[in-house]
Amino acid sequence: MEYLKNFLTLEEYEQFVSQLTDEDVSLFLTHEENVLLVLKYFKSLELNLFDLLLYKYPIVFDRLDSIKEKIENHPNIIPLLKEDVSNFDLIGL
Repeated sequence: MEYLKNFLTLEEYEQFVSQLTDEDVSLFLTHEENVLLVLKYFKSLELNLFDLLLYKYPIVFDRLDSIKEKIENHPNIIPLLKEDVSNFDLIGL
């Protein structure tokens, strides 16, 4: 899961990893390629990746094309997502 350090500070990484179960860690290890794609996309949108991982991390296991489609279908959602990651609920994520 070292790859997450590319998106978080060391402190954020340690805080996030400390809350994960063994099952969560396994998911992050087995879905690394997809998680990287999703995080790069969210980074390009300038979303708060720490909050996203801390509060809505199951989203990173979704298919990128599905995530993009939901966001593109709601063009006004990006400012809301930047404000609060809980707004992913508004688009079913």
